[in-house]
Amino acid sequence: MGVKEYWVVDANAIAISAFNLTQSSNLRLQQPLVLSGLGVVWVEEILRRSQTEDDGAIIRRLINRFMT
Repeated sequence: MGVKEYWVVDANAIAISAFNLTQSSNLRLQQPLVLSGLGVVWVEEILRRSQTEDDGAIIRRLINRFMT
């Protein structure tokens, strides 16, 4: 099966980089393939909000994202 992509998360800087692993290179992604409902920009926004919102609010946002 193998790893198809990986994310590098810097929670302090609120920065995420997602990479698609191919046999010849690592391609940087803005829209991840494995978790297609979670774009890099959207997850960065959730990280920012997690600094001021409670965990319940963050979880509700994640659930709503996957349910729509």
